[in-house]
Amino acid sequence: MDKNSKKRGTKGFVFLLALTLTLTLTLSLVLSTVAAQINPVKPLPKDKCPVCGMFVAKYPDFIAEFIFSDGSYAVFDG
Repeated sequence: MDKNSKKRGTKGFVFLLALTLTLTLTLSLVLSTVAAQINPVKPLPKDKCPVCGMFVAKYPDFIAEFIFSDGSYAVFDG
């Protein structure tokens, strides 16, 4: 490998690293803005985990949720 090919490799790596960091920061800012506008749902006593069928309202410390764009949601027990 000659000197010029090493330079090109280093420049390419630096470019990809800068691009990755820029995209990561942009995506995190966009997602934090969107997430700030959606409030968590309070599960109803009838809400069950779609995976295991457990009633999730009894255990609020272990609830995970997906809120879909149409406003519907799914709650999971941890």
